[in-house]
Amino acid sequence: MKLTALALFAGLALGAFIPQTVLDNARAAQHGCLDRDSLSLNDTVGILNFVDPSILYEDTDNPNKKHWSGYLTTTSHKGIFFWLQKSQKNPKTDPILVYLNGGPGASSMYGMMIQWGSRIVPYGVDGLIPNANNLNERANVIYIDNPLGVGFSQPPRAGEVGTVEQSTADLIEFLLALRGTDFKGETFADQALHVFGTSFAGHYVSALALAVGSADKPTRDKLKLTSIILGNPALDDLQAEDGVYQMICEKSLTLSPDWLLSDAECKTWHEESIPKCRAAILACRAKVSECSSQKITVDGCSASSPFNYWQQRGLDPYDLSEKRPWQTDRKENIKWVDAWFNKFVSQIGAEGTWAIFQPKVRDAFRASGAAYQDSSVKLARLLSLEGNTIKVLAYAGDFDLMTPFLSLKKIIRGLHWPRQQEVQAQLDRPETSYLPLETTNLKKTFGNFIEVGPLRYARIYGAGHMGNEKRAAEIKEMVYKFIGALPIGKLDSDKLENDWDL
Repeated sequence: MKLTALALFAGLALGAFIPQTVLDNARAAQHGCLDRDSLSLNDTVGILNFVDPSILYEDTDNPNKKHWSGYLTTTSHKGIFFWLQKSQKNPKTDPILVYLNGGPGASSMYGMMIQWGSRIVPYGVDGLIPNANNLNERANVIYIDNPLGVGFSQPPRAGEVGTVEQSTADLIEFLLALRGTDFKGETFADQALHVFGTSFAGHYVSALALAVGSADKPTRDKLKLTSIILGNPALDDLQAEDGVYQMICEKSLTLSPDWLLSDAECKTWHEESIPKCRAAILACRAKVSECSSQKITVDGCSASSPFNYWQQRGLDPYDLSEKRPWQTDRKENIKWVDAWFNKFVSQIGAEGTWAIFQPKVRDAFRASGAAYQDSSVKLARLLSLEGNTIKVLAYAGDFDLMTPFLSLKKIIRGLHWPRQQEVQAQLDRPETSYLPLETTNLKKTFGNFIEVGPLRYARIYGAGHMGNEKRAAEIKEMVYKFIGALPIGKLDSDKLENDWDL
């Protein structure tokens, strides 16, 4: 059962008046109940308008450090903002890697400026410095402010609400426009495409991959989506609850006794807090009027949230190895990045005011129920597609309480697809028998993984929700090997961290 990708966004691209049938078809595609659509690739009206911000960001006019930034523009709307960092090796042949932050409501420019860009603002540093672990060393990396209303991306068109389907529509139109854009003599029409999403972007990337995998052959051939990478992904809040509880209440599964709550606290979580949260999420999935922030975030799930744990224990839920005031280090970096972007708005081809997070987007996704859906079913449908060629890497750091690795492991185990029993057999073995994740040169083991066909699950030792904070080099190498960007031999910037002990 195939769907032309343009069916997901043809109506969206034409402006404020969005035919309801388009959104209905997008939803039907996610549930595998729509036959192939007859729309042509030529129906797209999106183009990319861009400028060259390289000198601002790199502080050099080196042609090997070229950037492009701007907007996907349709006939009546300037939409999502992007920043493309060319590969520093061979942009004509190196793969394309799209990077998305989550939230919902978080700007992917945060990922570029603090995590994976060629220059970043490390904690405690007041300015951009070269990043040895940049992702564009051997890949053309595109950071996209997704969905509409995030970062520099323009507000949603009239009548739109926050849904994953609309995010999928805009992303597909962007990718099709990218394939046909001439960046002053350079094109990105033929390179393999990979999409990397972290945290809530697990929802975006899963939906995007299913839509592309379900598209007709001309669409798939043009997009060339080869793999997706889900980093500490939020996929299903119901199953995430179990992992949180296991990490802070089950002595046989926790990684540190310092993380454990008291027996009385765990009893309350198990018998009262978690059931209350589950009931609220299930009510939302059954009826959208039950999806308000008050009913779920405040009344339903506040007592069993990682943030409540932080208040009880003082440990950072993004990295349980750290005991510190909430987000102290990160806030200082965000202030600098905020000032930088808003100083150079016009020079980078942007409009409006940049902020790392947009509460309106978060609230829209909550109100529509999109924030609480189960996106693991989309992964299962992708893997079940006949002739599927899109690979999936799902990984999580084991110091992360926001999206625990134990939850991800359970989700991967529960995916209903033809090779589910093989996955379960591998996951049910002792972890000491899993395949090791090793650095190329130092042969240092930094995690483990299992692999069945196109699906790989990995656990990263000592990494938190922001994997770059302590395992940037290791995660970069893992991603590069997965997408085929790293040949045999070392990275030019092979600087691996060895100051950790489990």
